[in-house]
Amino acid sequence: MLTDAERRLIQKYYLLPKLGRKGFGIILALSAEWLFLNMLDDLVFHNPQPPYLAGWIAYFALVIALTVFCCYAYLSAAYGMRKPTWKTIERKRAAARKQAREQAKAAADEDGASRAALTAAAGVAAAGRALADGVLDAADIASASYSAAGVARYAEATAGISRDAARVAHDLGIELPNPKRVSMLILLGVLAILALTYGVHYLGRMGAMGEDQQRAAATLSSIERTFEAEGFYVVGASSAEEHDANGYSVYGNLFETGDDKTRVGLRVDNEGVVYEVSYTLDINPELSLEENLAKAEDDLARLQAAVSKLDVPFKQPGLAARIALPEAFKEAFLAGTLYEDIFFNPDDLGSIDGAYMWCTFDTRSEEDWIDGMWPSIWLSLETDW
Repeated sequence: MLTDAERRLIQKYYLLPKLGRKGFGIILALSAEWLFLNMLDDLVFHNPQPPYLAGWIAYFALVIALTVFCCYAYLSAAYGMRKPTWKTIERKRAAARKQAREQAKAAADEDGASRAALTAAAGVAAAGRALADGVLDAADIASASYSAAGVARYAEATAGISRDAARVAHDLGIELPNPKRVSMLILLGVLAILALTYGVHYLGRMGAMGEDQQRAAATLSSIERTFEAEGFYVVGASSAEEHDANGYSVYGNLFETGDDKTRVGLRVDNEGVVYEVSYTLDINPELSLEENLAKAEDDLARLQAAVSKLDVPFKQPGLAARIALPEAFKEAFLAGTLYEDIFFNPDDLGSIDGAYMWCTFDTRSEEDWIDGMWPSIWLSLETDW
C-alpha cells in the first residue's frame, strides 16, 4: 500500500524532468521577450541611456533561476531514484505487477475466451507503454532540436527518468500531473515579471518624454517668434509635437518664394538647448563669383543678426557668434568655378567659443547641372567634433 508521500514522490519524479526540459524553451521565449522590450525601449520610448539596468538584471536573474531549476529538476530525480524510499516503491510496484499477472492467469484459466481479450488488452497496454517510452511531446522535440549536444543529452536523460516514473505510476494506478499546464504557468509567470519590470520603466519614460517635448517646444516657439519678427519664413517650429530622441530642427528662410533657398537652421536637443547652427547661402548661377560672394556675405550678416537676438539657451556661446566667411574659403571660392566643390572642416578652420566650424561649397559638375537647383555655400557651427 503506497503512502501519500510515496504517491507525491512518483508524481514529482515524473513532472520535474519534463519541466526541466521545457525550461530551456522557456529561456528562449524569455530571451525573445527581452529583446523585444529592449527594442521598444530604444525605438518607442527613446531611452537616452540604454541599457535599462533594472530590466537587464531582471532578465539575467530569471535566466539564472531557470537554469538552476533545470539542473535541480534532473539531479533531484536522478539521485532520488537511488535512495531507499524509491527502492521501496519499486518493490511495491514489483508486487503489484506480480499480483496483476496472477489475477490475469487465473481469469484466463476460468474462461478460455478471456485469453483473447487478455492478449488484446496486453497488446494495447504494450502499445501504450511504447508510446510513453518512445515519444516526446512537442516541447521536448523542440528542446532537442535547437539545443547543443549537452542540452540534447540532458533532454535524453530527463526523458528516461520521466518514463521510469510513468511506468511506476501506471503499474500502481497513480494519476500523473499535466506537465504542459504547469510549464505554461511558469512561462506566463516569468514573462509577466519581465514585462512588469519594463512596464514601470516605460511609464517613467512617458513622463520624461512629455517634459522633454515641453522644454523643446518652448525653445522652438521662442525661435519662431524672433524669426517671424525679422520677416523670415519659419519651418519646423512644431517639430516637437512628437518626441524625437535626436532633437528637433527649425529653419528661418530668408525668402518665402522663389529659387533662392537661403536660410538659417538650428538644432535643439531635448533639454531645449540649441546645439547646432547652420547657414545655407544660395548661389545664383547668373551672377559672377564676386557678386555671389558679396551676396552670400550680406545674406549671412542678416541671418546672423536674427540669431544674435534669440533669447534661448545655447550649448556653447560660439553658436550665436557673428562670424564672416573664412578667408581661406573665400580665396578658394574666387579661384574656382561654379562647378567645383569646396570643403573645409574644423581641422582647417578651428573653433569659435566652443563651436566647431565647417564651411563648404556644394555644387554639381557642368554635365550634371539642373536648372532651378542652385549650388550653395554651407556654413555650420557645431558643438561636437
